Amino acid sequence: GVMAQSLSADIKIIEEANDLMGGIVLVFCAEELIEVLPFGKADLDRDISVTDSTQFRIASISKTITALAVMQLYEAGLLDLDKNVSNYLGFDLVNPSHPQKAITARMLLSHTSTIIDGSGYGSFLSASYSDNPIPPISALLSSSGAFYTSDLFNNTIPGSYFNYSNLNFGVLGTLVEKVSGQRFDQYCKNKILQPLGIKGSFNVNDIENIDNVSVLYRKINGFWIPQADNYQGIQPVFTNLDSYVIGDNGLRFGPQGGLRVSGPEVAKLFQLFLNGGTLDGIGNS
Repeated sequence: GVMAQSLSADIKIIEEANDLMGGIVLVFCAEELIEVLPFGKADLDRDISVTDSTQFRIASISKTITALAVMQLYEAGLLDLDKNVSNYLGFDLVNPSHPQKAITARMLLSHTSTIIDGSGYGSFLSASYSDNPIPPISALLSSSGAFYTSDLFNNTIPGSYFNYSNLNFGVLGTLVEKVSGQRFDQYCKNKILQPLGIKGSFNVNDIENIDNVSVLYRKINGFWIPQADNYQGIQPVFTNLDSYVIGDNGLRFGPQGGLRVSGPEVAKLFQLFLNGGTLDGIGNS
């Protein structure tokens, strides 16, 4: 309608004023998807435009789905939010400044665990994606681990202080695996995404048409440089998953930021929350 036309014109102005590569704007309420307005390019090299089926790596919005997975396991009675997560993980996860204070799933979910993305985190994340075998998360967070650095914790009391950290959600992804017995990407696909009719996934290999996955760019010195998901139409092959042990290192699947999903699929996920956990009769399971 008229609103869409003016919104479309506004998006064009914003796109040009801010030199945006591409994206999608959605307008929705709890009951319906009202407008879907894609713009720009999903792949500059191959001249692929963004459409309503383009799947973006939605970065930290992914944490919402990880939290949903954790809360499903809580509702199923498989996970106590206030129990020491060391009991589930199988190694001691403690803040060295406060070793007597248990770190819990509730603290991880609310970024009050005292875990922070310290200097060991970056190299561990790289190793999680590319090493074979994939190192266990205990190699980062256990004081005897090869990747451990003392700055992975702040020195406040666990549960008392908010400190945003990606690593909290790496631990939660691992927790989902330990408790469910399923790989993190597969749990989310089986229990959340597929039941809602969502074709996106935490695993890019689940996406039927790799050309639907948007490249992520950054403009550096006037040039658009691919930063992630630049697959050039070829499904990536991950050989390091063959020996992966479920519950070892959920960070491998990007629980902190690795969900690829389309704009209308994101709307579906948030309609699920707006409707109190059900959508089109699906949910609360």
